[in-house]
Amino acid sequence: MAVELTFLFCLVILSVRANSISDKDLKGKNVIVTGAARGIGYAIADNFLANGVNQIIILDRNVTNGVRAAETLKCKYGRDKVIFILCDVTKDRHLWGDIVDEHGPIHVLVNNAGILEEDQPREMILTNSVAPIEWSLKFREYARNDKGGPGGTIVNIASISGYTIFPFMVSYVSSKHASLAFSKSLGHPYNFKKTGIRIVALCPGLTYTAMTAKQMAWDDQLEDFKKVTKDDVWQEPDAVGKAAVHIFKNAESGTAWKITGGQLSVAPEYLYMTDEEIENALN
Repeated sequence: MAVELTFLFCLVILSVRANSISDKDLKGKNVIVTGAARGIGYAIADNFLANGVNQIIILDRNVTNGVRAAETLKCKYGRDKVIFILCDVTKDRHLWGDIVDEHGPIHVLVNNAGILEEDQPREMILTNSVAPIEWSLKFREYARNDKGGPGGTIVNIASISGYTIFPFMVSYVSSKHASLAFSKSLGHPYNFKKTGIRIVALCPGLTYTAMTAKQMAWDDQLEDFKKVTKDDVWQEPDAVGKAAVHIFKNAESGTAWKITGGQLSVAPEYLYMTDEEIENALN
């Protein structure tokens, strides 16, 4: 009897390890990526497909860019690999049930959709903070192990602004602080052990996208903002896409990572830009 119990125990341990490994393997996964019609979201979809996902579901509110992105990826990876669904993540959470019914099971949710519009703080908070929270909770309830779900992974695209305090882009910074705190809290090991839902955050630095091509700071701060950030190293969206693959394969739940200048590392807990540092950058 003791031998049989030992054998069964070993089988359980091996099974847990196998599930842990498969949970960090993109092959065969069905993945939702919000805001994937271009920029960082598109790069994540592209890199996930290159690493063997079964299907990418693009959610985006721009139908022209969404159709174009889907067609490009279909030509590259196969027509059955990509689906585009017109969706405004701030309003269309009700689409979740239809998506699951038609395209499930869903194994991974990437909350990438975001905006940088300092003159629209309410819209920015809804898009960058509220939407990823609500979609994450939808996915969590659907996939949690303790309610019979398959488990899964949520990747929230935050920003280096999510752990930084500095006097520019204040509404955007606030929105990303909320997203990052939510990811770490819901992804806490306590919650992961209970639900089997792994949640990780990726914090990109300055990245060449349509969003950052716009004016990023208030008029009265713009010149100072340019001086303070003049030495920052920019990166292409593909660097963020590759980073998303890496953290999916390696990151533990509740962790946050940064990708700046194409270099990936664990994100710091907190950074505060002092007035002295700003004055030195301006002089």
